[in-house]
Amino acid sequence: MLDLFLASFSLMLKIVEAIKEEADREMLNTVESVRDKMVELQLSYELNNMGKTEYEEAMKLLENRLRELEVKTE
Repeated sequence: MLDLFLASFSLMLKIVEAIKEEADREMLNTVESVRDKMVELQLSYELNNMGKTEYEEAMKLLENRLRELEVKTE
């Protein structure tokens, strides 16, 4: 049971790290680019390409990035 939990947690960390790396690589430096990525992420979730936990974690990262950008543009 613990192995299953650790495997799930490990997968979640890998997905979050991959999104962070992709965000860095794609230079999500505009509100529009972050919103586009959020739509892409939602579509991926709706097509069952990722689990709910992974989706929520990734969306939190993008929401944080969006807030950062909105503060900078004020």
